Amino acid sequence: MNFSELRTYLADHAAGKAAPLAPCYALSGDDAWLLRESVRAFKGLLDPDWADINFAEIPLSGGADAVVAALNTCPVFDSLRVVVVPDWTPAAADNAALKAYFDSPNPSSVLVVAGMGEKAKLPPRAVTVDCNRLPASELTRLVGELLSAPPERKMEKEALAELLSRTMRYMARIVSEVHKLKAYSDGVITLADVRLLVTEETELQLWALSDAVGSGDRPRALEVLDRLIKKSEDPLDMVNMLYKHYRRLLHISLHKGDSDADLAPALGVKAYAVTMGRKAAAR
Repeated sequence: MNFSELRTYLADHAAGKAAPLAPCYALSGDDAWLLRESVRAFKGLLDPDWADINFAEIPLSGGADAVVAALNTCPVFDSLRVVVVPDWTPAAADNAALKAYFDSPNPSSVLVVAGMGEKAKLPPRAVTVDCNRLPASELTRLVGELLSAPPERKMEKEALAELLSRTMRYMARIVSEVHKLKAYSDGVITLADVRLLVTEETELQLWALSDAVGSGDRPRALEVLDRLIKKSEDPLDMVNMLYKHYRRLLHISLHKGDSDADLAPALGVKAYAVTMGRKAAAR
């Protein structure tokens, strides 16, 4: 399930409309806000008066025995206990103490693990939660929720599309920028408002510059270049970024037979960046 499905499921569970919780949920993805909010959603299942006692975040670096002990501890004045492990590793799935626990898990405890890669070995009986960047349709709904909160605002369709583009669909930036736009606008947030207040991600600007150069669009290339120079404290920093960008495009063009997902870890980027890189390199 993804973040939106998890949130709906947990809300239904709290209302008694969903099946019992699984013993473990494994969170993975590239959006830090979605990861953080997923953990908060599990904590939201607890009685607020006793949540600090029945919620525990225990790094696996402290030992698997501490995690198992927390899971086997009965909740205090509540029916549920939530234990979060923020640094799950592939080796942890083979830990003897954890494997023994999952042979007979405590029905009043839920383990939430995060920090794993996309191909990490998961705990037994774990339900995976995809916290990668959401598609535009789901982001539109989340932005609508932010806009409807006091002070209520509306946003032009074109302005929303520009917002998602400039933030590269990362929810942490979207949330921050929506709050800023709501404070600036008294009514409807316009495309001009977004272009004025929301700074483009540097990576996105580099893609735009590469696309403009590859297409021979000199006016647009100079426009993007000007924005990058104004954004950078030192123009040489921008030259270094461009060098790394085109070096990445070269490696992508030399590995046409590799899938985006396989090539991404070698380049230290997400698969989406490789997909975009192939388009830019083709020019």
